[in-house]
Amino acid sequence: MFHPDKFEERIYSDASAPQFNTEGDCYSIKANGSYSIGAFISSSPLSELEGEYLSASVGIESEGKGTQAMAILLFFDAEGRKLQSDFLSDRGGIYTACVKVPSGAVKVSLELICYCFEGGAVFSAPTLTEAEPPKDRSFTVATAYFKREGSTEANMRAILSLIDRAGKDEEKPTLICFTEAAYDLGLSHCYIPESHPDVQKVREAAKRNSIYVLFTFHEDDKYHYNTAILIDPNGETVGKYRKVQPTLGELRMGIAPGTELPVFELPFAKVGVIICWDQYFYETSRTLVRKGAEVILWPSRGYHEERMLTRARDNGVYLVSSHPLPERCCIAGPAEWKILARGEGEEGYASYRIDLNDRLVSEYKSFGKNGGNDNEIYLNELRRDFYI
Repeated sequence: MFHPDKFEERIYSDASAPQFNTEGDCYSIKANGSYSIGAFISSSPLSELEGEYLSASVGIESEGKGTQAMAILLFFDAEGRKLQSDFLSDRGGIYTACVKVPSGAVKVSLELICYCFEGGAVFSAPTLTEAEPPKDRSFTVATAYFKREGSTEANMRAILSLIDRAGKDEEKPTLICFTEAAYDLGLSHCYIPESHPDVQKVREAAKRNSIYVLFTFHEDDKYHYNTAILIDPNGETVGKYRKVQPTLGELRMGIAPGTELPVFELPFAKVGVIICWDQYFYETSRTLVRKGAEVILWPSRGYHEERMLTRARDNGVYLVSSHPLPERCCIAGPAEWKILARGEGEEGYASYRIDLNDRLVSEYKSFGKNGGNDNEIYLNELRRDFYI
């Protein structure tokens, strides 16, 4: 269906015309002594399409300061009006997309575009084929809250009760997240090692209910840390996160800062974690998203709703706030300036079903009308060499 030998060169301005070159199935766009921009574009009719999905891929190698290379699928109706635009996104140097063809589309174009000041980009082995629907990537995330009872024993009873309750829910959460340092909520810091029996009880509850749990506590290791561990449905640790931006108060109390911002690859999503004060630093969320995070869990005892909504929108990511107060236990998404789910009552959890295959589009973002999946825009257009 797709013929790579039918690419046409596109110059957007005579003043910034690049150097084009084609060798086999490699297409290069290079700077022409100064700022240059151009594209290779190939279009195919959709008249012979039998299924609903198309899969596209292309290798991209770029070099030179200020070089930005992107691959974009564009769908058009019979009148030539654009119906939809989708980035191919980086999967380790190979850029791919699996896209549902919009209703009314009669033509698809693959645009390989590059702008540069020096150097340029090489696009290799572009493909466009019919595809099966993508695998299911829907799941339910829950953010839990409970009353402060004044002891770790009471906190543990509440935590284990909520995990068991979630496990019996008809709309059972895939993952449940607890507030910052839930273990000693309402108390002075109680430092425990990861091997503590109470941590083991949480592991057992996760396994008993076949659910992912983000459990939070003040950790006693070589140093003291504000820690979150992600436990899988087998009761095993997927990974650990230690707060990288402790407050001055925490530092003065002997809490050491973490040294990593990991992203955990789960069967249904890539998940990052930040804790409380971390979220006030824009760089934490953006770093996680640049590492591939699609959902960010934010256990916290502080809260700023506008900042939370902004982080979700700016990064094209779901953000889950877990807080001691139910009204601050909430979930924000990448496409709408509103809270998707919020807690209520003294004890419980708010939950929301996320489908990462959904196209979440806000109009007039870069592509203009009918274009641009919010999940993909920022990472593809971000000038990574430009910002510190």
